Amino acid sequence: MKTSKSIIAAFFLTILAASAATIIFQWSPNDPAEDIKAYNLYEQTGTNWTQLASVTNSTVTVSNVAIGSHTYGLTATNILGESERTVLSAVVIPALPTAPTNPVTTIVIQVFTSP
Repeated sequence: MKTSKSIIAAFFLTILAASAATIIFQWSPNDPAEDIKAYNLYEQTGTNWTQLASVTNSTVTVSNVAIGSHTYGLTATNILGESERTVLSAVVIPALPTAPTNPVTTIVIQVFTSP
């Protein structure tokens, strides 16, 4: 008795959506004559600004930035005080598309027998 089976099945891979990103901000330092003590990075939430970092160089990294739109501002400080905020362009952290719904799995079984 000869038997042959053919099975076709679909398999699905699940990819989790990114939940956070890292943004690196860089800028040209002010003129040395301004005697800059620090640069302050702020994020706007509604009408409020929250300081995220204060650095003495011209680079700052912000980690764990959530998916969505974010607006950042930068100031410089010296012994006389803090400058006006330079508003950086809004940063958008995109989300992966949602997974397809109602997937269908097809299984085809062929059985051959000989007398």
